[in-house]
Amino acid sequence: MAIKFKNPFVREKKENEVKNEISDNPYFQSRKMWQDLYGNAENRYKWSRRINLLLGFGLVVSIFGLIFLGGKSKIEPYVILMRNNEVIATGATVQSKFDSMKPQLGQYFLQQFITNMRSVSVDGNIAKQNMITAYALSKGDATKQLKDYFDKNNKYILAQSETVSIQIYYINKLPNNVYEAGWAEDTKDIKSNQDLGIKKYVGQFTYDWGGTPSNSIIFQYNPFGFYVLTISIAPVMG
Repeated sequence: MAIKFKNPFVREKKENEVKNEISDNPYFQSRKMWQDLYGNAENRYKWSRRINLLLGFGLVVSIFGLIFLGGKSKIEPYVILMRNNEVIATGATVQSKFDSMKPQLGQYFLQQFITNMRSVSVDGNIAKQNMITAYALSKGDATKQLKDYFDKNNKYILAQSETVSIQIYYINKLPNNVYEAGWAEDTKDIKSNQDLGIKKYVGQFTYDWGGTPSNSIIFQYNPFGFYVLTISIAPVMG
């Protein structure tokens, strides 16, 4: 029995013809295009969901971060401790350091308060700044007492005839958030510069630390929140 061998070239030719028929078939062409376009749609959808979730999470974190930063106070005071018009210490307001400096800072601000309240200057701008600073350092009853004092002792009218300079003798810290201070007021005639007399006073001032002011105007004159609450002043006789 004779064995027949198939011609490999004929077989390859037939396979090529079948492939050409498949490639030319519109159905198979459409199916191939569909597979190319949508065959991996599910995988792409899953990845797109993951990416969207990550982007959404990042957006939420960014929004909360902006809200947190926006809610923080933009005002961070810097300690400048002065004595006899000289800067003797500076530094950021670390709470422990700030607490240790409160006695000196309190004395400094009370000195400013007394000077701004009681002095009289011929310069209208200085007089205005003195009154604004005194108000910024006061709260409650002290603010009302200041207003009554300024109403009775109009600095602009007084400055037309006299000036008053202040010399602080002492400031002592007493219990229960009280400072006692002694000072002299030297009054001079504005025209002749002649001394009209020196009067001495003693005063007690209750005070409190109210924290960094949120009001930008008050912060400008009272950055550490030192407030005089009540004022009691009496002349020294003799």
